[in-house]
Amino acid sequence: MQAKSDIVSSKLRILVDCSKCEQCCKFNFNIGEKFAYEDLPLNGFPQELCDVILEKADDQYLIPEQCKYYDGKCQIFDKDERPIFCNLFPVMVAMSSRGRVNVYVDKNCPEWNKVQKMFDNKEYANIFFQDVVELIENNKFPLVFRKEYEELGYKLRKLI
Repeated sequence: MQAKSDIVSSKLRILVDCSKCEQCCKFNFNIGEKFAYEDLPLNGFPQELCDVILEKADDQYLIPEQCKYYDGKCQIFDKDERPIFCNLFPVMVAMSSRGRVNVYVDKNCPEWNKVQKMFDNKEYANIFFQDVVELIENNKFPLVFRKEYEELGYKLRKLI
């Protein structure tokens, strides 16, 4: 099946038990406000991701209390529509202010320690990073600056 956009459907997926909190599917800023894409507080996120997770009307995005596909659990967890950002969470790929691509784990996730142990395996980490680089080179993985993630409340710890 062909991916609906460049940011969905990837061989990369971090398997964690999301049933413990699912906070990554919820928003805690500007709830109920409408924004043009260029004015969104999520402005570092690609428009394709915003199209998937946010409500949209008249070319404006409404920030809901939670992702539009979350209803007690993710409705697209095993579907092609699920964005790569969701498939990777709590792992986040970001660009440093110096232009280097790094891989981080979000310490807000209760599973972050388990994910860090996965990346302690250097072979796994290298294969993961090679897959990420391939997606970036093929313009299938838009990069967000680390600073933008941190401004949204992510607590990043470098893995690679």
